[in-house]
Amino acid sequence: MNNEEILLNSIIQIKKAFFETKEFLNDKVWEDLINKKVYELICKIVEDGKQIDLVTLVLYAQELKVEQVIDRIYSITSTEPTLNYLDFAKNLNKKECLKAQNDLALKLLDASKNGNLLSYEDIINLIKVPKTMIYKTAADLYYEMSEEIKTMTLYPTGISVIDRCFKGGFQTGGLILINGEPEAGKSMFGLQVIEHIAKAKHRAAYFCFEFLKRDYIQLKMNVDNNLQMQENAQEKPKIITPFYKSESFNNLFVIDEDYGLDDIAMHIRKLYEEHNVKFFLIDSQMRIETHTARSLEEEESRKFSTLAKLAHSLDICIILIVQTSKTDTQTPAGTKKGAHEAKIIIRIETEKVNKTIKPTERYIIVQKNKQSGAHDKYHVEFNPNTCKFGERIIDKNKVVYKVEDL
Repeated sequence: MNNEEILLNSIIQIKKAFFETKEFLNDKVWEDLINKKVYELICKIVEDGKQIDLVTLVLYAQELKVEQVIDRIYSITSTEPTLNYLDFAKNLNKKECLKAQNDLALKLLDASKNGNLLSYEDIINLIKVPKTMIYKTAADLYYEMSEEIKTMTLYPTGISVIDRCFKGGFQTGGLILINGEPEAGKSMFGLQVIEHIAKAKHRAAYFCFEFLKRDYIQLKMNVDNNLQMQENAQEKPKIITPFYKSESFNNLFVIDEDYGLDDIAMHIRKLYEEHNVKFFLIDSQMRIETHTARSLEEEESRKFSTLAKLAHSLDICIILIVQTSKTDTQTPAGTKKGAHEAKIIIRIETEKVNKTIKPTERYIIVQKNKQSGAHDKYHVEFNPNTCKFGERIIDKNKVVYKVEDL
């Protein structure tokens, strides 16, 4: 079978294949007219609100009274379908895009030879993008996504108050902003989250623009030394396993170069496509460079819109550490749009006594939550030796409770 027939076989025999591939397919991608007719019949079945299966397809084909179409259907479905149907759909789409691109180049060349100047509108009208917009009803979306939603993965963060607030952890498909006071632990919060996710055998990446790679490794070495010192004080001390031998750090990529927004987006796409990385921590907003906008606010807004669209399109989670002003603790510096683009906003604050920061206590404030809807302010323990936020909540009377007891 050729590529068209391999794809049609999957669309006929795999329930979700039609809906996952139809945005890449239209009447121009099919070179074989019989294959095109088979696909049109499949579209008619869906329009009529029926499920795609071999029996229904043959019944529809019989109404056409074209034996070639019926024979082709039986021929196509005579083998096991491929699970890589999305790749075949994209390849057909790309092939048609290249053909359209070639046609455009020839028309532009012809216009140049004849001394004709094409306007911007003329060029736009010449561009024929094969990908068509598919409008879906709520019923279509329910049919496609109900099972996926029921089994949607939640990724625990390792910070109990956050996992409780978000009913199990973070979802993919959104931009998360972390803001807070200077030295409150924004970077430590972000690192604790992605290190815990990596520990659970999920790939993650850390853009450590506020530090060198060396600084991050030194931080982890210092934590190991602190833990070993604590262990040595016990009656029967154990040898602490160094961080670099932990399985979690085999799943964590670290990048400290290419500050440009387009470069960062390229790295994210590449890590996602080649290494299946789904969680990204970028530290921080102020280090990202973009010089194509006309104003500072437009530059800052572009950072958030680009990263949010990337998170949505790839179904990944991007955690961005941001800076805020003293008068507006929720809106990222330089842009009113930044907070709007975020799915979740979390703020970290210190506990002070006589203007002196208490090293062992922090506040975690959930300012925006489009995942579970819950908002709260948590007073938690912070361990400066391990740079970890505690799994307990402290009330005003300093009585310590386990999160599970609340």
